[in-house]
Amino acid sequence: MSADQRAESESHRLEDFRNLGPASARILRAAGIRSRTDLERAGAVAAFLAARRAAPNVTLNLLWAIAGGLQNHDWRNLTQREQHALLSGFRTACNGRNDTAESVKKRRKKR
Repeated sequence: MSADQRAESESHRLEDFRNLGPASARILRAAGIRSRTDLERAGAVAAFLAARRAAPNVTLNLLWAIAGGLQNHDWRNLTQREQHALLSGFRTACNGRNDTAESVKKRRKKR
């Protein structure tokens, strides 16, 4: 690998992605998402769904973190409208699967 390729690879590391810490980066890598480029290609909702398959206990905060990072701002600055659109996309992607945030909360309460 050339120095330019190494530099480009390092600039796309998940650990350097805004809003993601080491634990989130580990989960995303386990889900097959290894770089910022992978996140950009997948989009926030698809990346979050992949992360949930790899680690079912992830919360919606990861979805917010990914979406905010893709826009290069803090996840806490997402508007309610943006959060609702992401949540709607998540629910649509789940489309009948028992994988929504509400179903996870219900399963946790039963334990």
